[in-house]
Order: sequence, then C-alpha cells, then structure tokens
Amino acid sequence: MEMNVKLQEFVIQLKKALNDDKEKIKKNIDQRVRARKLLVESILNDIEEDTDASEIKNECKSFIDRFDRELERKRKKLSKIKSIEPIIKKLYKNITSGFIFNCIQIIKKNPKISDFFKENYPNKLEAYNEFIKDLEKEAEKIYLEFPIELSKALEKDGIKLDVYSNYPKLSVAKGFIKIEIDEKKRIVKIRDYERILCQVLPDIETVAKAVIKEYERLFNREFKGDEFLSRLWNKYKEIIQADNLEMGSSIPIRKVINELKQNNKKFRLDEFMIDLARLLERGPSKIEGHEIDFQNTRDIRKGLIIPSDLTRGYIGYIIFRRINYNG
Repeated sequence: MEMNVKLQEFVIQLKKALNDDKEKIKKNIDQRVRARKLLVESILNDIEEDTDASEIKNECKSFIDRFDRELERKRKKLSKIKSIEPIIKKLYKNITSGFIFNCIQIIKKNPKISDFFKENYPNKLEAYNEFIKDLEKEAEKIYLEFPIELSKALEKDGIKLDVYSNYPKLSVAKGFIKIEIDEKKRIVKIRDYERILCQVLPDIETVAKAVIKEYERLFNREFKGDEFLSRLWNKYKEIIQADNLEMGSSIPIRKVINELKQNNKKFRLDEFMIDLARLLERGPSKIEGHEIDFQNTRDIRKGLIIPSDLTRGYIGYIIFRRINYNG
C-alpha cells in the first residue's frame, strides 16, 4: 500500500509540473510575441528617422534573430509537453486506479517518455527511472498475493475460486472457467474447456472483472429447459432421417453441435455445455414418448466435458430412447 501511494504521488506531481510548465510557457510565448511586435515597430520608426541606419539595422536584425530562436525553442518545448501529456494522463488514470501492469505496458510502449525527460527535465530523470523500478517491485508483489487478492475480488460478486486450483492455474465453477497466469509474458488467459475467452493484464481488478463477465454470461442466463430439450430432439430427428438411421441410434454429440451452429451466429459452445449440464441436473428429460440419454467416449476430441456431478468423463453421444410405459 505504501509503495502504491509513493507511485501515485510521483505521477500526480509529474502531471502537475507539466501542466504548470505548459501554462507558463504559453504565457511566456504570448508575452514574447507582443514584445517582438513592439520592438520591430520601434526599430522601424527609428530607422525611418535616421538616413544612415545600416549598422543599427544589422544589430537589431541580429537581436531579433536571437529573440526569434528563443521563441521557437519555447514553442518546441510546449509542443513536446503537449505530445507527452496524454501519456502522462494515462499513467495518472491507471496508477490512481491501482493498475500497475497497465502502467508498465504504457511505459514499455512509449520509450519517448525517457527521451523527453533527458532533453527537457534531466533533473527528473533519476526519479522517473526509480518510478519504473518501483512499478516492477509492485508487479512482483501482485504475483505473490495473486490468489488471495483475486479470491477477495471475486467473492464480492459471490464467485469462489475452486479449492483444488493452484497458482498459476486457477479456476472457478468446478474448473469450467480457467484462469491461467503467465508471469513471463505478463498476461492472464481466461478460458473454458475449449478455447481462450479473453486475455488481460494481471492487475487484480482487471482479471476479476473479466472472470465475472464470463461467469455471468454463462451462469446467469435464463435456462428454458423445455425449449432446449426440444431443440436437441428436433435436431436428433433431422439427423436420424438424413442419415437413414433407426430411432434410438447413438449420434455423435459433436455432429449435433455442428448442426445447431448452422445459421445461428449467437451459438456459443460453452453456453451449450452449461445448458446441457442444467438439463441433466434439472430436467426435463422426456419428450414425445422418448427420453434423452448420453454415452461417454474415450476420445476427448469427439467428446464434451460437462460441468455436472451427474456425469463423469467425456460425453460422446446423444440418444433418445423410446419410453416403455409397460415395463
């Protein structure tokens, strides 16, 4: 906490110093422009009164040239401050929000910050380099405390890290949402069983926000069991008919998924897997005299892992069995 306050104070002071200098230079430029105009007018009047004014004219021209060079130097410095100011404002916004890795990324992408200090504020260069070192120390601290701090951030929204997950590979929702921390690349991958959902920087609040967003998308959706079962049943019948199979035949689950994906841009495999788990746990399971059932597969490429206590291993096939009401 003390380190973070120190980092914030540096950026706040830097932002203020640049803004103060910018205003001073702008005011100084305005004053010099007015002074130059008055000086030129005064010299012209004097020259008109003196017929032999070549020596005076040359001296005045030399003086005005020096004046103009100083004016140009001020303008260039102002331009450089204005060009670096948005970057410093980004640093300010991120450091005051506690986004350490965002700050490190901003600095890495903008080496011209260091060049700016060397040229315009050499007295602040050492402090700036110390600021970078302190950012790195704070980043290491985040890694050390990552599981504890992320757990606190997630629990505010009622989400708990899986007790069996260990850093740097954490998870929530019984391993369905995985959180993989790559310290070397300084990136956190949020993924499900099938693919990477997003990649974010390792700042705790950033990671927590990404996990919460995916969790809510998956688990806070309304589940309409009857509609979901009906879609599976209708697609099962279509495949049975198209492939000339007997009713009750096993159909690869991946084939059903591929059929459901066609002409449905909103289809998400992870949402389908969650809905399948809900169907297993809550039902319904019966439709038009048939009951849904599943078979496992050892080929993980052909199967799906369903986050439910009612299934073990990979589901590979879907079946609708005719209900025998006599037995």
